[in-house]
Amino acid sequence: MAHLRLSLLGPFRAVLDGQPIAHFESSKARALLAYLAVEADRPHRRETLAGLLWPNLTDRAAHGNLRNTLSRLRRAIGDRDADPSFLLVSRETIQFNRASDCWLDVQAFQDRSATSQEGTYRPARDRPERPEQWAEAIALYRGSFLDGLNLGGSAPFEDWSLLTREKLFRRALVTLHRLVIYLAERGEYERAGRYAWRQVELAPWDESAQRQLMGVLALDGQRDAALAQYQACCRALEAELDVAPEAETTALYERIRDGGELPAPDVLPPHNLPAQLTPFVGRERELAEIAQVLADPACRLLSLVGSGGSGKTRLALEAATARLRAYEHGVYCVSLNPLQSGDAVPAAIARAIGFALSGGQGPMQQLLDYVRRKRMLLILDNCEHLLASPPMRGMTGGIASTASAILRAAPQVTLVATSRARLNVPGENLVPVGGMVYPDQTSDLCQTSDVLDRYSALALFAQSARRVRPGFDLSANNLDAVVRICRLVQGLPLAIILSAAWTRILSSDEIAEE
Repeated sequence: MAHLRLSLLGPFRAVLDGQPIAHFESSKARALLAYLAVEADRPHRRETLAGLLWPNLTDRAAHGNLRNTLSRLRRAIGDRDADPSFLLVSRETIQFNRASDCWLDVQAFQDRSATSQEGTYRPARDRPERPEQWAEAIALYRGSFLDGLNLGGSAPFEDWSLLTREKLFRRALVTLHRLVIYLAERGEYERAGRYAWRQVELAPWDESAQRQLMGVLALDGQRDAALAQYQACCRALEAELDVAPEAETTALYERIRDGGELPAPDVLPPHNLPAQLTPFVGRERELAEIAQVLADPACRLLSLVGSGGSGKTRLALEAATARLRAYEHGVYCVSLNPLQSGDAVPAAIARAIGFALSGGQGPMQQLLDYVRRKRMLLILDNCEHLLASPPMRGMTGGIASTASAILRAAPQVTLVATSRARLNVPGENLVPVGGMVYPDQTSDLCQTSDVLDRYSALALFAQSARRVRPGFDLSANNLDAVVRICRLVQGLPLAIILSAAWTRILSSDEIAEE
């Protein structure tokens, strides 16, 4: 039986029966294999794959290229001789065969890091951990997903690759963060330090990672190294973001400098909030309004309402992160997007907060009994599709009825909902979320030094563009086009990010025209 090993974390690498495959005839063949292997849960129609890799060709030409590339790919991996074959090919679809003898580093990385993503922090004695599996996952993370594999003219593939890269990168950071906490709690400071260094190498702008490293170095008796790391953190933040360290980072530095008692490395109340890959841009007014509303004890339900792509989820996560320590029993984000019915909401909340449902009583009643005396914040993310349909006979109802039941039963639980429409629950507070701020015209903007501070849409575009084209900056040559892009998409963050991703292969003027 032929054995295929695919390594996609870092540079693309394929090994067949112990021998590296060096005769892929094109980058498109590597890209096709990578896409099929990662998205192996379903068959893919040929027209979809053709559009993914050759979006600028006619349908006939794209299909012809797909046939030729598939033939070369199957020859390179010995697919016709493998039993079972690595690819399931029909006239209409192509799918990677999960039953074949293949090892994929992305899948192994996700499997080994799975428990590190189950977001709740508890003292080590109270939780079953898998630190060795986490360490194995980090060893598999050789670098960015498909590092160096660039397909000029294949924007849909590049978009998919970018989103996958960021998702896996975030997963690596979360795994490292939890691994450092676990090892530091057990006094294994030298080993914790190695993983803290790796985290800072991956994300030098992440102050949580910087604080972890400073804390571990100090706990290991290396106070001078910890103080030096603060200076390195300041330089990294200035170079990457042109900002000063957060107050929390400076306070830790002063505590280490003055010989004060050191806390465990960045230990927080329970939460499942994902680590963010990019700094938060703008929204100062909305964040201040949300903070003011949530600080009011009378506020039990806050709904962030806006159109798709307006950044409601990111705004909710940023606001919740700022108030993490205000909720003794944790802050949890509950993704409702996969749910087909409002009846599934109680079980989804239970999974998110780490509460195991049992037989007997229904999920709703079990959930209410569990949260009745908890002080926590729940983010109900993407509620809109659960608002319109009426509850089925014998069911608990939709998202609104679930939210109402929690608010009645658990007086210390606060809900934050993100939705395209309000929940219409008594006591609901609303914060509208629209587009980011952009200028109405570009006259004199080139002479305005604080343009990025004044217009968050432009700042987000510049930040996103630098991720795919280092050194990108707003100038007199591109400012008109970037302003036009932000105006055309009405300042919607998702549209700005996707547009900026094209700067690797297109000019700002060309993006505006597209």
